[in-house]
Amino acid sequence: MANVVIIDKDSSLSRQMYNFVKEMDDKNEVRTFESCEEFDSIFFPTESSAANADEISAKRLSTIDLIIFGIIDNVEQINYWMSEVLKKSIQKKYSSKEKTVRFIVTKYEDDDIPKGKLLGTLLDDILFLPLDRLIFMQKLEILLGLPEYITPSYMYTQDVNFNVEISKRSLIEFISPCGFSIKNPVRLSPGAPAHFYAIFPELGTTLDFYAKAISSKQHPEDKSQYQVRFFFFGIDRKTSTLIAKFVQSKVEYKGFLNNNESHFKFSDTNIFATEEEKKSRGILIIDNNEQASANLRDILTQHIDKTQVSTETSYVDFYKKYLNATFIKNTELASSFDLSLAKISFDVDMESQTLEKCLCPFGPGNKILDYELGDFFSSPHEWRKIFTNDDAQSLLDETLLLFPTNNVIEKLVTLNSSEGIEKQFYFSFSQPNGKNALRIEISVPDTQFIQLLEKRNKKNPVLPEINLIIIDHKLVPTDFENWWETFSQFLFSKSLAHTSRPPKLILTGEKVSEKALQYSRLPIEGYFFNPVNIQHFLATVSNSTNNYFTKYNIDNLGGYRANLTCYIAKPAKLVNLSEFGATLSTSFAFKPGLNIFLHGAIYDNAPDKTLCIRAYANQEDPNNKNKFLCHFTYFGINESFLKFVRNWIREKYAQAKSKSSAT
Repeated sequence: MANVVIIDKDSSLSRQMYNFVKEMDDKNEVRTFESCEEFDSIFFPTESSAANADEISAKRLSTIDLIIFGIIDNVEQINYWMSEVLKKSIQKKYSSKEKTVRFIVTKYEDDDIPKGKLLGTLLDDILFLPLDRLIFMQKLEILLGLPEYITPSYMYTQDVNFNVEISKRSLIEFISPCGFSIKNPVRLSPGAPAHFYAIFPELGTTLDFYAKAISSKQHPEDKSQYQVRFFFFGIDRKTSTLIAKFVQSKVEYKGFLNNNESHFKFSDTNIFATEEEKKSRGILIIDNNEQASANLRDILTQHIDKTQVSTETSYVDFYKKYLNATFIKNTELASSFDLSLAKISFDVDMESQTLEKCLCPFGPGNKILDYELGDFFSSPHEWRKIFTNDDAQSLLDETLLLFPTNNVIEKLVTLNSSEGIEKQFYFSFSQPNGKNALRIEISVPDTQFIQLLEKRNKKNPVLPEINLIIIDHKLVPTDFENWWETFSQFLFSKSLAHTSRPPKLILTGEKVSEKALQYSRLPIEGYFFNPVNIQHFLATVSNSTNNYFTKYNIDNLGGYRANLTCYIAKPAKLVNLSEFGATLSTSFAFKPGLNIFLHGAIYDNAPDKTLCIRAYANQEDPNNKNKFLCHFTYFGINESFLKFVRNWIREKYAQAKSKSSAT
């Protein structure tokens, strides 16, 4: 048995709710009122109403378990009234601190008060009109049973095992093509990753993206909060373009506070620059796409002062160069005595690494060094033995795995004779049109190619110190931690890194990768897809290397003062769902009454691709002692999503029943 108060000026709606409550249990006591003032006069009468004592006594309940009331325009007034009712009900012993009065508001979905304005209030739920009978009764059953957990009896619960995300709501206050800032109650450490869902009403869509915190400082307008600044991380080109168009369409948008690049050039007369700031920053680019890395090098040297940029097309070249401090190793160049043909040319399948076709005729006595050519082409895999040492084999493996489509790689490759004599040959790697094959051509180095290498060497000198590495993500092994530790230790051992800190790392790539989430959790400053957004890329490099001799430094970036709702999300496990709520498996218990948001799985079909939920109970997971089952109700489920989830559950239930019958 429960005591319920219904407050609504619509008598037909009050009557409908009255009937639903009595249908649940005829012993339930229900009182209806047309206004909050009428309710107050009965339960919390003043001295002036004492003359109506008999009427008051007749309408009063001994306790109040739940109040259902119609929405009014002033949200602040709603919250104040609920606070007063809660306080007075405890004073008058209509409720207790252990079992408080619960509140539900009824409203139309398309009225002038959006659901978001009711968050953070004492409301336990929102019921949209017209009322859904089963939703009404199921949510009342749950609320009237609190603080105990009641097993739902009016609606079916579907067991699932979904990876979803839960989030808290925030506000993007400032946004640019590089990133954005939010107001947050706590500081976030630089590099802290987060997944955001942001609502762009003017675009008519919700965009999701990853970002990393770059700074936190006290909010200039609210000293109790922090202004946390983020840079986008691994943002795809479509999303980046939409955000850039949105920001740049604003009259108030300003790309830079000062757009004159000459004002940011380093000057020896700058007495305010520290010795650390005066040092050139060494930036190493590793990418087997030579043109792509050259483009990045040119962008960096053009727009950021006090930088030295060098590029490498493979790990093998990098290690050789920095182990020996020369670009061309002091190994003798091959001559016509070392190769009896003008050129060796053949195609191999890039997946199976089998020989497809040898394109050069050869006969007995044709050799490379002291090896017979016929031995290398006698079976599908013998060609690999041309690469006669570990460095050459490593270079081949890199090339086969990561060959840049529609490009040509030209290199000097050292081969060893059977007697251990080393000679350098010209190697060209290309891709025949329309084939998943690698064409390998080998010849004696000519003067023109040696001159080309010398030009490359001048553009890509050995860096005395490496502060930042920009590398194609395909070159990063899956075992990132061990690789990065080994790589960093190599730099330290060769005195190539700063003595007190490891170099920073930025990843690039040719296309959208699904690894943005994985990489965001690693010590990686940025993740960009080619062609890079120049402003975002240069701002990330400037911030990563603490080099502010560029107009792209973070203090000079402009943007747009926005007011965009966003959600900061993290992974969670959904174990069941229903038409009225959901259950999450978590490592901690949620405080009852807490509002959070769900993303992913079926909730991508909710308005703005997210659904607000409210915690009402926690249980220890019987199948996992270290987990909790946290129960939530949907906080104001709208009609369209209710229909979607109802149909989804029916289909799943039918499928499960069909499978059960079949077995």
